[in-house]
Amino acid sequence: MAICLECRDTGVEHPLACTGRHPSSQRFLDIIGELINLHDKKQRDYGTDADPFNNIRASAKEWGIPAWVGA
Repeated sequence: MAICLECRDTGVEHPLACTGRHPSSQRFLDIIGELINLHDKKQRDYGTDADPFNNIRASAKEWGIPAWVGA
């Protein structure tokens, strides 16, 4: 959801000069929001509070490979 740079209001249609974004960018921003939500969910499902990538580190250690390869 766009936030107006002038009035700080959300959920209203403002011109490009006010939002800083072209109206056709909204679909892209919606998709990015979905990716962020998926990323957060996967980190909650597989990670720990201290290390959101715990599953990758543990698997890599178990298999004897660098963590970046496991990712």
